[in-house]
Amino acid sequence: MDARDNWIYFLKLSRELPREYIMLDQEMKSHNKSLVPVTLKGLLETASKSTDVHIIIYIHSLGELRYFNRRANKILKYLMKNSLVNLYIASSFSNIGDGSILKRNQYNFVRLPVSRKSFCERVSGMIDISESDQLKWPGGTVPRLSLAG
Repeated sequence: MDARDNWIYFLKLSRELPREYIMLDQEMKSHNKSLVPVTLKGLLETASKSTDVHIIIYIHSLGELRYFNRRANKILKYLMKNSLVNLYIASSFSNIGDGSILKRNQYNFVRLPVSRKSFCERVSGMIDISESDQLKWPGGTVPRLSLAG
C-alpha cells in the first residue's frame, strides 16, 4: 500500500490556505488520511497521471463560490464525467453542479454547517467504501466463450 493511498486533495479556492484546512487535516489524521492542498493547475496534473483521485472542496465564502463557478466548475465536471476524480463538497450554498453530475457516484455534497468530525467521518467512510471490494461485482467478468451449436 502506497502512502498516496491515504492522500485526499484539498482544492484551494483562494491564494491563502484557509484555516479550515488545518482543522480538517487534523481530524482526517485520526482516520489515517492526510489532506494535501492543491491548486486547480496541480489538480489537473494529478488527475492526468492517476485515476480515482479524492478531492475535498470547502466553500464557505461568496468569493470562493465565485471562483469555483468561474474557474473550477467546468474542469471538475469534465474530470467527473471521465471518472477521474471523486468530489466531496462542503458548502452553505446550494448544490453545485448540474443534474447529470448530481446523479453520479463521484459527487458528494454536504450542506454546511456540519461538525468537522461528522464531515470527516462521512468522507473517510465514503472513500473506504469506494476503494474496498464492496462495490465490485462478485461474479467477476463475463466469460468470452461462445457456444457453437
